[in-house]
Amino acid sequence: MQASYYAEYADIGAYDLFNSTFLFSNGVEANKLAAYDLAICRAFSYKLQSFTTDKSFSKLPYAFPADPPLPKIDAIRSRIASLSGIEPEIYDVCINTCICYVGPHESRTVCPFCKEKRFHDDGRPRKTWPYIPIIPCLRGFAMNTQIAAAMQYRHHFTTGTDESCSKPGVIKDVFDGETYKELRNKHVVVGEQTLSHHYFHDHRDIALGLSTDGFGPFKHQKQTC
Repeated sequence: MQASYYAEYADIGAYDLFNSTFLFSNGVEANKLAAYDLAICRAFSYKLQSFTTDKSFSKLPYAFPADPPLPKIDAIRSRIASLSGIEPEIYDVCINTCICYVGPHESRTVCPFCKEKRFHDDGRPRKTWPYIPIIPCLRGFAMNTQIAAAMQYRHHFTTGTDESCSKPGVIKDVFDGETYKELRNKHVVVGEQTLSHHYFHDHRDIALGLSTDGFGPFKHQKQTC
C-alpha cells in the first residue's frame, strides 16, 4: 500500500493498535526482520505504548537521530501494515455513525435516519470505517505457537479436570451454557449442506462470540451503533 493511504487514515487508532499487536505478537518474528524493519517496528511500538501524538513523534528524530533515519509516520504505518499482512476494507459510514453504506444502504447518498449527506461536494466520503477481515486474523493467530495453544482454551475448559475447568451444575463460562451444549450435538450446516461432523468436534475449532449491545466503533463518536 502507498504511504499516502495511511496518512489519510492517520487518526484511526484502533487500526494502528491492531496492526502492531498482530505484527509483534503473531505475524512476524523479530529474528526474521531486517534491522531497518525492526527499528521501524520498535519506533511504532513506542509511539503506541507511550500514546505519543503524530506531531510529537515527528520531533523525535531531532532528539534521537538514527542512522539511517526512520521514515515519516505515514510511511511507517504503511510498512507496519505491509509486514503484518493485514489489509483493511474501507467502508463509507454516516457522519453520525447511524449506518454503514453497505447492503440495503449501499446506493444511498443520504442517511435515512439523520438525513446527513454521505459525500462532500467533491465526491469524497465524509466518514469512513476500516473493517479488518476476521479470516486473515485467525490465520495469523494460528501461525503463533503460544496464541494457537491459548485458542484451545475452549477444548481444555470443557474436557480438562483441574479446578479451572468446567464442573457439573456450575456455570463458570459461556461454554457451560445450554446454547453451546446444544451446538455440540448438532451437525455443522454450511449453506444447504449438512456435514457429517458436529460443531466444535475438533479441539482446534474456534468459537466466535458476537456482542450486540450498543458500542461506539468510531473515534470521537457522538452516537453508538
